[in-house]
Amino acid sequence: MNIRRAKEEDAEEIAQLHIRSRGSGVTGQFSSNNSIAERVVLIKASIKKGTIYLVYELDNNIVGFICAGFPRDKLDYEFEIYALYVDPEYFRKGIGKSLFEELANITKDYANQHLYLWVLENNVIARKFYESIGGKANLSHRCLEDNMYKIIYYWD
Repeated sequence: MNIRRAKEEDAEEIAQLHIRSRGSGVTGQFSSNNSIAERVVLIKASIKKGTIYLVYELDNNIVGFICAGFPRDKLDYEFEIYALYVDPEYFRKGIGKSLFEELANITKDYANQHLYLWVLENNVIARKFYESIGGKANLSHRCLEDNMYKIIYYWD
């Protein structure tokens, strides 16, 4: 087990994991609009500009990642978690919690550790996970296409 900062060379493996795990635990239909190649470009650009990307490795394979940076919304939080994904084969093994704890440890040096993220309202698995690591739901909604809604989870 190894948690480390992602490098640009990790972008393709992160993109593949993202597509493989996106939508796990979501009821109803959910599709991804970006190809792996498009995601690789976006991930490399994010890493270059300083977005915090952490990966969780097992046997030299990335099985989870978290990325965060400054908020994209005008909210009273200091860091936004843009993505937290774990390979579904490795759910409930402490990987997501370890990634979150490492991120919280890094961000506390920059801020008062006010973290937040948006999650699909019907992603029951993710919501239970965030609550298990101390996340609190803020019932502010953001409507997406297909009548899907996102809500905020935050940590202070």
